[in-house]
Amino acid sequence: GVMGVLHGLRDRERGAALSTPLIAEECWPRRWVCSSVIEGHGGCVNTIHWSRDGRLLLSGSDDRCVGVTSFERAWEGAFERRLSTVHMHNVFDAKQVPGREDHVVTTAADGAVGLARLDRPGEPSTIFVRERSCISSKCDFLPESPQVVAVPFSTGRVVAFDLRAPLPSPGAAAVTLPDGANDCKFRPGAPCEVAVAADDSLVRLYDLRMPRDQGPGKGFLPWLCFHPARPGGRPARCSGVSGLCWSNAGERLLVNYRAEDPAVFDLGGESGPAFRGREAPACVEDGAAGTLREGLVRFPGRENVETCCKEAVFLLEDCFVATGGDCGSLFVWRARDGALVRRIAADRCIVNCVAPHPALPVVATSGIDSEVKLWDVGGDLVEGDGGLEDAGGDGRRALRGMWSQGFARARNVSEAQARQRLEAADGLRLEGNAQVQQQAWTAAAAHYRRAADELHFVPPSASAAAARARLLASLWLNLGLCALKTDDWGEAEAHCTRVLERDPGCVKALFRRATARWRGDDLDGAEEDLAAAAAREPGNGEVARLRRQVARE
Repeated sequence: GVMGVLHGLRDRERGAALSTPLIAEECWPRRWVCSSVIEGHGGCVNTIHWSRDGRLLLSGSDDRCVGVTSFERAWEGAFERRLSTVHMHNVFDAKQVPGREDHVVTTAADGAVGLARLDRPGEPSTIFVRERSCISSKCDFLPESPQVVAVPFSTGRVVAFDLRAPLPSPGAAAVTLPDGANDCKFRPGAPCEVAVAADDSLVRLYDLRMPRDQGPGKGFLPWLCFHPARPGGRPARCSGVSGLCWSNAGERLLVNYRAEDPAVFDLGGESGPAFRGREAPACVEDGAAGTLREGLVRFPGRENVETCCKEAVFLLEDCFVATGGDCGSLFVWRARDGALVRRIAADRCIVNCVAPHPALPVVATSGIDSEVKLWDVGGDLVEGDGGLEDAGGDGRRALRGMWSQGFARARNVSEAQARQRLEAADGLRLEGNAQVQQQAWTAAAAHYRRAADELHFVPPSASAAAARARLLASLWLNLGLCALKTDDWGEAEAHCTRVLERDPGCVKALFRRATARWRGDDLDGAEEDLAAAAAREPGNGEVARLRRQVARE
């Protein structure tokens, strides 16, 4: 926590070695708030990546363009440049070529592989022209030869393209799978080993030094396969793998399963698997012997069913694991034991992409929204796992329902923008209160409605969500009062009901709704509200008087 950071700084000043890097402290994700909402794309954002030095942020979208912004300008909420691509369909990946950072390899739902240029934004070129209907997905570069990029295709092939060769190029098929390939990641520290994710739920680990030398076909055979399994060895109901991520040392592999929990497999530092057993949340099958081995840990609590490209990543010196969910949340767990650290509402629909900054406790997220969000340290410390602290509700379906009902057309805002809107709304509320003092009920209601319009945004943090909820409750109560004073019983009941949906024990809302129902001849409803109010505040004189009057009628 915070004390761990302070103690670490003290020890570093004294010249002592740190047992845990400062960036690995749990206080960072517990204090994340949305500090910037980067606009400029015209559709879902399917990929986001920081440059290796953390100075640039790249994103690809359904609008078939690549957005580029510097770290300094990212906090201003707009892309600096938009790169054209050769694609006719949604861009799925956009990565800088190592050693040639002005070149960006792109993949897309049209099956093509493109090359965009930072120095020539309007002059994209084609690496590979699709031969038939397919999708080119998440790519990676060969560590010892970064001019070679490996691209998985929905046809089941993983194809290597040498960017030094004349383009376009047919490439060389390195791996052929029975089902579609979705992601490939080269193993740090073992540059000839590559993990490949597929639609058949297997993750295969290949050694490119060991080509197939017998049997039909060409390419390579996996020397290790990873299977999902539930605790106790029960089979998992998995419909494929959407993303992979190696730890920095290449000893652990994070697998993001569809319709199953993400899991980490520990391969150790040896050439073969060296597993430290826990309860069996996942298992490993040796490609040759077919024996089952235990995995390390799994990360429960989110759903991954509705999209095909959700990523999972290690964060903050591999001490945390993060991924998005179908509910629109960003989930952060401790890597060592799978404990949920934070759950943040990060998209109005689904979070697909998570990109940790390479050096700072900053993370970028994207999904179905057309914006990219930056999460930086700056909020209050959220204790426990945070629950649905940025949205409220109970459970994944409650959160999804709240997005669709309350935030479907709400604006994504940063923490600073949220503060501005909260201040503007509170100012309008005070102006409405002044009108109430003059008994100008219609004018007061107009101010309250304008204030509520200011609050139609997606809260970027727990504190902003709490302030927004308190202010909305006050506005709805005041609108209910104005409606009562203008004899609009239905409107008064509706406003009070909105308060009670979030705070069933609010006595003021119960009393005003009871008044509206009494005036609207709903005596049973009025008595029900008054009974609930009396149970909360037995000595409330207004409630008692109205209850006697309702009883007489």
